[in-house]
Amino acid sequence: MQTVPDKLMFIVEWYENQADLVKKYLLIYYGIDGSCEVKDVINNQRFLRRLKLETVTLSQLYLGNVINIYGRQMTLVEYSDSCTRQFLEPRSERAFLLIKPHAVQCLGMILRQLENSGLRVLRARMARMTPDMVAKFYEHYKSEEFYLYAQIRT
Repeated sequence: MQTVPDKLMFIVEWYENQADLVKKYLLIYYGIDGSCEVKDVINNQRFLRRLKLETVTLSQLYLGNVINIYGRQMTLVEYSDSCTRQFLEPRSERAFLLIKPHAVQCLGMILRQLENSGLRVLRARMARMTPDMVAKFYEHYKSEEFYLYAQIRT
């Protein structure tokens, strides 16, 4: 198993309601003891001194996740350095999931199964595909048997 680097650094965003602003911070996670420090990106000032937070763990550090730091919901939006990117990117994989129209009624069950198997859904979008979009999407499967069978059935 790969050892955790001394520091993992992320750019996080926090929406401040009162000022109606999205503020950017640098979150530094120290792998040695699991402590965190938060700095204001614009002013380069410390926002939160280094301390251990029960609400932030290594397993929660992935892009798109929202972490809770003293009641502030902060979204991890990008890696701040190449070391963090090199350590965490291989641990995450991306996949595209297409749910056909007859299975949309089971969407909740499908998502629950994905989460129960340890997968995380970071982005989801529901769209209606036109026949042209479907043809383009399946273009590289035209010679496959299942595609020919699907064409016959429709």
